[in-house]
Amino acid sequence: MPALRRLLARPSTPLVAILTFSALTSMTPAMADSLELPAQARIDVSIIEGIDLDSAGQRLDDVMLKPAADAEGRTDLPHYCVLVGDAKRDGQRLRITTEALTCVETDGGESHIYSGELIAGAYDEDGQFGIAACDDGGCRLDADRVFQLELTEPLAIEQMPNPSAQLNAERRGEDADNETKQATPSSQTTPSE
Repeated sequence: MPALRRLLARPSTPLVAILTFSALTSMTPAMADSLELPAQARIDVSIIEGIDLDSAGQRLDDVMLKPAADAEGRTDLPHYCVLVGDAKRDGQRLRITTEALTCVETDGGESHIYSGELIAGAYDEDGQFGIAACDDGGCRLDADRVFQLELTEPLAIEQMPNPSAQLNAERRGEDADNETKQATPSSQTTPSE
């Protein structure tokens, strides 16, 4: 359970560590057909494109985020995820909240798609809600800045049907049928002359 070790290594308080551990140990093991994280789990993320709000700009909709990898290249979510949310100025902080995510997890030649609701808020290194990214001139957040999202509600998303995988499976079935037909000698015999 490397994800458990990463989540427990970064809690903001001992209470969060206890709650996260008890939630994870009471859950059934993660299965390929669902993507699950408990409430209050923290995920390292970064924004895909930088945010630059001038002093008049108070809000930015449809902010896209992605999981941030640790030094060993691991993430708490599948590597191929896009999270969508909003950014809103609140004094000297930029409050980022998420609403949805879509992930594609690959396992060999198979891929699993997850898409659904993700309710979470951004926390800065100081443990406070919102990112300290604003001054009198506006708010600026670079794309390479890593911060944490804390889940407000548990994440439990079922795997979606993957039309591409279904087509590939059908093609593999057709290819196997064609190879079998070609490998099998014809049962028809030609009459001897």
